[in-house]
Amino acid sequence: MGANVKTLFSTAFKQIIPATKYLQNLFKSPDEYVFSGEDVQIDIIRTDEEFAVNCALYKGGRGNAFDLFTDKEWTPPMYDEFAYITAPLLQKRMPGRTIYDMGTGYERDFAFLLLEYSRALANKIVRAKEIQARDALFYGQITLVNGDVIDFNFKADHIYALPSVWTNSTSNPFAHFATIGGRVRRDSGRAIMDAIFGETMIQEFLNNDIVKASADLEQIDRMALTSPIAQDEGATYHGTFSANDYKINAWTYPQYHKVPVGYGLPNEGTKQPYIPTDRVVVLPTDPDFRLYYGGVPTLQNLSPETANVLEMTQFPTMEAGRMVPYADLDKNKQAVKVGVRSRPLTIPVDVDSIGVLTRT
Repeated sequence: MGANVKTLFSTAFKQIIPATKYLQNLFKSPDEYVFSGEDVQIDIIRTDEEFAVNCALYKGGRGNAFDLFTDKEWTPPMYDEFAYITAPLLQKRMPGRTIYDMGTGYERDFAFLLLEYSRALANKIVRAKEIQARDALFYGQITLVNGDVIDFNFKADHIYALPSVWTNSTSNPFAHFATIGGRVRRDSGRAIMDAIFGETMIQEFLNNDIVKASADLEQIDRMALTSPIAQDEGATYHGTFSANDYKINAWTYPQYHKVPVGYGLPNEGTKQPYIPTDRVVVLPTDPDFRLYYGGVPTLQNLSPETANVLEMTQFPTMEAGRMVPYADLDKNKQAVKVGVRSRPLTIPVDVDSIGVLTRT
């Protein structure tokens, strides 16, 4: 009986709330977008003279100039999440250990906490990147905690306030998608293919009278909506519908994050949806969206020769990486500061290919 009791007390159950990556996965992040520099600098070449050439015979050539570009420089925000591991903390019983194991295996317990803390801290940064991607796509700008705003300069009419809400019996969502699709195509030359709905918008869309009546309009199949199908990374697929020239995949992303306390943010301490409930973003296939990572400050070991001369073992430098874990001994040598740093920045280079519907 005693052995069974010990076994029961040594069983650990871990509740893991996944940090999903649906929105940030829309942004490409190859290795060349990860660097040790502090700033991201992009030159965006614009050729806005969209004339159709009507040649007159025997009139000679037509000169064109393509020497204009927009020089943009952004400083990715620094995320630095950390916690402390102390000797008294290691005196406590670790999950999955019994009271008979206490006071032994400090090194093993330290390794356990280091890995657990690093995983949890990295997940917080994953959620921060998801919010960055959300703000870039649905609002065209990223507002940092300190109030700085990184503006990607949406064209004004690419955020389209609906002339009537979809709960009105005469409101036609297909016409609204056709309007925003036309604006995206006018400015980017690309057809919209996907729509990500906020919670209110998907409910009102599916319950709209015109939408419900359009599954079979004059023997033309305009819709192939299905029962919701959960996808990887937290998104849900609802099927397809057509709007004039566009066949659009309908998506939702019913995932939540908790707003931190102490930064003066709205709704602090509560869980909020990633997707604004009253917005829909429309996107083409494979747009040029990029996720960059700037360098983070860290300490690096000096070579033995330099260390002997300077009488120190480490020096400050910048390190490249998507997630850079670290562990520093505090000045009193009584605790280890365990943390994860990252400097991500989501940049929708193909910004003219984004359109947003907002509820009035």
